[in-house]
Amino acid sequence: MGDQGAARRLSPRRWRILSYLAQHGSASTLDVALVCAVSRLTAHRDLVWLHEAGLVRRERSPEGRTHTWWYEVTAEGTRWPATGVRTGWCRSGRFC
Repeated sequence: MGDQGAARRLSPRRWRILSYLAQHGSASTLDVALVCAVSRLTAHRDLVWLHEAGLVRRERSPEGRTHTWWYEVTAEGTRWPATGVRTGWCRSGRFC
């Protein structure tokens, strides 16, 4: 895992997901879908892409019945927002 060029290919939505995870610690697919105003499937695809790039890690919910994945930013993922062009949330509520 860990794609060296991943940060250069991050869409604004994926930057937003990384920022959200860095600020909040962890989130489920549903949380990310709500924050990004996308479907759960779109959020899942973005989170899988970030996971395969080594920027987030995931683990199953301790409540085995829910089959919910929880995502957290990795050390690799925390470096990208610090070195990227995007700096955080703008006053308009969009990620800049």
